Amino acid sequence: MVTNPVELWQWFAHSDAGLAFRIGVAATAIGLLGVADQFLARPRSTRWIEYLILLVAVIVALIEGAGLTIRVVLGATVLGLLALIDLYTNGCQAKRWREYLFLLIAVFVGLAYGIANDQITCRLSWEYFYYGKELSEILGDKIPPDYRQLSWEATKVGMKATWTMGLLIGVFILLANNPREGRPSLPYIELLKRLPMIVGSAILFAMILSWVGHAGGLTYLSNDFREMVAHNDYRPYEFMRVYGIHLGGYIGGFFGMVGAIVSIVRQRGKMIERVATGRSPSLASGETG
Repeated sequence: MVTNPVELWQWFAHSDAGLAFRIGVAATAIGLLGVADQFLARPRSTRWIEYLILLVAVIVALIEGAGLTIRVVLGATVLGLLALIDLYTNGCQAKRWREYLFLLIAVFVGLAYGIANDQITCRLSWEYFYYGKELSEILGDKIPPDYRQLSWEATKVGMKATWTMGLLIGVFILLANNPREGRPSLPYIELLKRLPMIVGSAILFAMILSWVGHAGGLTYLSNDFREMVAHNDYRPYEFMRVYGIHLGGYIGGFFGMVGAIVSIVRQRGKMIERVATGRSPSLASGETG
């Protein structure tokens, strides 16, 4: 029985039931995006093909056994297929490659954050990765493990965790900017300006929860944490500091994404007001179409 957030995450991330739940959530979310796009943003949209391809990609990416290479190749292949669909449908008038380029940039920003984050945290608590991320089978019995090997394995862990987050954040930002009748879209340079906001929010929350974890404030989250503190195993406060950094990154990334979406919606609203008052919207020239 799941009794705390840590056990819930372990169930969600590693169990067969958790895998089914993840796939169900992904299918539902992408299905809802497709319905919204069909009936709200583009009344005669044919983008359901793209959502179907994206759904297949996300399902494969969520499968625990899918390695980093498979996920990266899959992501590049999906964006390539979507670009070909756009080219086949619209010929020389194809403009959607800008969306895919933005998604690629969002993915690379996510990858960069994940790599930097885990390069720092693997030096704060090798125990978090060795025991918490179950890298002991890869790193061997030497304690502490070889730091070069630990650094590389931590890099792969970070990339696996954050490239999908970067992709999903990019998708939601594009949907917030989706062109609708009477509501012009922002140029892509304005969307790119939101990415540092999201990264900054992730870093801020990571710093806050790093301090909370190191102070023992996360002990109540798990019986494992309490046992670690009671027996002083695995340098428990450094372990919880790193756990707090990772947890804070996800929480901060979510709130940063919400803030970015709100700012996009508000800026688009101001463009409408400028048009209504007879002023030329300065961003209209960058409408994404």
